[in-house]
Amino acid sequence: MVASSSTRKLEHDGPSRAPLFADAGSTSQQDPPPPPPDYDELSNSEVTLAPLQRSPLNVFFADKINDYELKQWGPAGSQRHRIVMRYWVVTRMAESWFDMRAKWPGVYLKCLLKGYCEPIHVSNNFLSVPKADKSLTTGKTVWDPSLYRTDGEERLYFVLNHMRLPNGQKSKQMTPVSMLFNKASYFRQAQMRNESAQQLPQDIQERYKSPFDISHNYSAQVPHIGNYAERTAAIHAMSNDPVVQGTDHLETMILLDVSDCMIWDPRKGIRGPDKVFRYSEEPPSIDLVKQLLHRLMNHMVPREQQHDPSEYGIRTITFAGEASYVGKLSRTRFNTDWKQKVAPKFSLAPQPVPKLVLFDSDALTKKTCVLKGWRQAKTMHFEAMNRQHGHGYHDPLYGWQATSGMPKLSLLVFLNGETLDMDEFELELMGQSWAYVTIVLVGFENDPHHHVHAIQLERVARFNPHIAFFDVQGRVLERFLVEQLLKSVYPVDPPVYEEIVDQQFELDEKGSQLFG
Repeated sequence: MVASSSTRKLEHDGPSRAPLFADAGSTSQQDPPPPPPDYDELSNSEVTLAPLQRSPLNVFFADKINDYELKQWGPAGSQRHRIVMRYWVVTRMAESWFDMRAKWPGVYLKCLLKGYCEPIHVSNNFLSVPKADKSLTTGKTVWDPSLYRTDGEERLYFVLNHMRLPNGQKSKQMTPVSMLFNKASYFRQAQMRNESAQQLPQDIQERYKSPFDISHNYSAQVPHIGNYAERTAAIHAMSNDPVVQGTDHLETMILLDVSDCMIWDPRKGIRGPDKVFRYSEEPPSIDLVKQLLHRLMNHMVPREQQHDPSEYGIRTITFAGEASYVGKLSRTRFNTDWKQKVAPKFSLAPQPVPKLVLFDSDALTKKTCVLKGWRQAKTMHFEAMNRQHGHGYHDPLYGWQATSGMPKLSLLVFLNGETLDMDEFELELMGQSWAYVTIVLVGFENDPHHHVHAIQLERVARFNPHIAFFDVQGRVLERFLVEQLLKSVYPVDPPVYEEIVDQQFELDEKGSQLFG
């Protein structure tokens, strides 16, 4: 997008974008294992928190702070204390917390009591509850006067506004994009982001187009953020990390949204949050996702077989109201796997409603919980690593924790729109150093609701190089997108152009492989 004046800029605080066209089983029911007795979580990057000394500045707070930290986290050097300090380092909040604790102990104590200073408790199921209360007499909804819809959103923006960027700089203050509090700004920011979309150059289209793409006349796309050098560096940094050091090998998994918004046909019309109906000839989101996954399997499975020749597919978890492990999606039997394992899950999703994408009043999306899928993926990964290699342990308060040398998880997530617990999901991602997550937000072209969701995901990805975000809207040049996604999922083993366009990986009009 070209600004009309020097003062106009994207209000959604998007980062400086990389060019879009750069070169291109069910979980165990057994009790979780205890931590190994000789486990040193922080190793050479030890961070300790000494008791706060009384001073005229903190005379009313020092005892309360010390008592809480000692009772909740234990003494310095204890296992739980190390987990919390590790969380400070991973979220790049250590400097802010130390500074706040010394200079503004009252503010620090307030954050301490709200749980901001430690990982989210595994028993905490209230961060996604709306800050609203229905009067028993009038039935009207009374909203909390703050800028935040939920406690999760408030905590997320506190972290985003106080943590350091990967380059060490601080970000300017940000607030949520919410139609509830500022309808005009909501649509303005969505429109400005939509205008930043770029059409694929003709030479790129000619090189990557396939007669079997599900759609043609490709839509303009908003450039994804970051670059592959940063992502590759992040993976290498993880392999050198005291907690997750080891090799660059990644265990892969897929997390797939099966809510009814995925199967909605835009040719029937989509009523947006501005109450305007929009019609499009693009396919339902699930048709595009199925096609992309089939193409991805052709490249992901062979990469998995480099480490395990007996491997035949990629573990897949679906989520809507509940999460479910559906087994592995294979390369050679993809259509059968999809029909038998994934398609039936849509019957468990919430029923479609006419007002499909209305913000804050959509019963469908309010029942979609990505966090359930994420936690099942996390549990499966840790249980497998513990069972096979003795890695990881389970803390009763904070859940699974990584141990030195544990293989990392590369998770590919396909989403369509807002979920009830998106803020909580993003908070959990920001506190993990053992996972690398590629998020693909699939939506309809020119949908303001889609762009508002993308704004927040961009913000989170900007602050954490372990998170990659791709905005996919409308009609897609499939093989080009597949190449970009594979570079993100396997940053140390990216595909080359010749592999992507190899005819043995091509699909026919029914989505089946032509060759191989």
